[in-house]
Amino acid sequence: MTSIGGNRDTQFRCPGPGEFQCASTGLVFVMAQEAELLYRTVPWEESLLQSAGKKAAGPLFD
Repeated sequence: MTSIGGNRDTQFRCPGPGEFQCASTGLVFVMAQEAELLYRTVPWEESLLQSAGKKAAGPLFD
């Protein structure tokens, strides 16, 4: 895991087909073949949340 500009980038490698859970984020991936995933958390845009009368309930993944 790396941090760039306040975002937290996560690289996750699935060695083959199956179901895998990332120990860092808890996300579960069901893979048909070997793959490497890259995802990150990004900040919620507070003005959009407020205008809709909403609150962030967890991280926003990109």
